[in-house]
Amino acid sequence: MDDYIEQVIKRKRTFADMLPFTLSYLIALAGIAVFAAVSISFGALIVAVGGFLGSFSSKRLHSQFEYIFTNGDFDSAIIYNMAKRKEFFSFDADHVTRVLPYESDKLKNELDINKSLVVKNITTGRAENKDNWYAFMINDKRGRQTVAIVELTDKALEHVKVYYKSKMEK
Repeated sequence: MDDYIEQVIKRKRTFADMLPFTLSYLIALAGIAVFAAVSISFGALIVAVGGFLGSFSSKRLHSQFEYIFTNGDFDSAIIYNMAKRKEFFSFDADHVTRVLPYESDKLKNELDINKSLVVKNITTGRAENKDNWYAFMINDKRGRQTVAIVELTDKALEHVKVYYKSKMEK
């Protein structure tokens, strides 16, 4: 029987999330100005384009991460607007070399020394939750090193401690 744990966390909106929506809003405002000052039909077209882009980009404003640990293997997906699910990142337990708390000096040294590390931040992005962030050091199939930063609940942390007990460091 598989040991399975699922966790969903809501992401904090970032500048990159807000930029497309803000730009579409500005396009619509520019369309209103063109509508009033230059040409009604051209202005209406610009407003329509801004509205279309706004409705398209607003679907990405509300997003959350879903984590699934199955026997130590990790899969994550990002869910937009509770409707669209997109696979985000995954790794096998066999490829994990170490698990470090995010605030540890060992992780900071590793990030300073190894500039070729690929960092995948799969957290809420809220600084007040950093005590629950853990870095999984991963060697992938191509020999590249990746650090997956994951925000774990108490239940998920217990699962990680069982499957990664020899790889957990403080």
